Amino acid sequence: MRRWDDAERHFQDACTMNVRMRALPSVAHTQHDYARMLLTRNAPGDGARAAALLNQARVAAQDMGMMALAERSNAVQTAIGLPS
Repeated sequence: MRRWDDAERHFQDACTMNVRMRALPSVAHTQHDYARMLLTRNAPGDGARAAALLNQARVAAQDMGMMALAERSNAVQTAIGLPS
């Protein structure tokens, strides 16, 4: 629907709530999905923010043994030309 401002606000709220609940797997998933939204939107600054979120999601996923999510985050980082 391309309601980027609404989507961004929802992702930020979800990240905050997941951190508050200490739902670390959900934090990693939300960071990954938020990064993909930013890459799709492609506004100024979105690439850098997405890169940071992808890295955070990948590291957290690896630490928790969530290898599928770590690999998906790594694949997105590779696709946009970021080192993993």
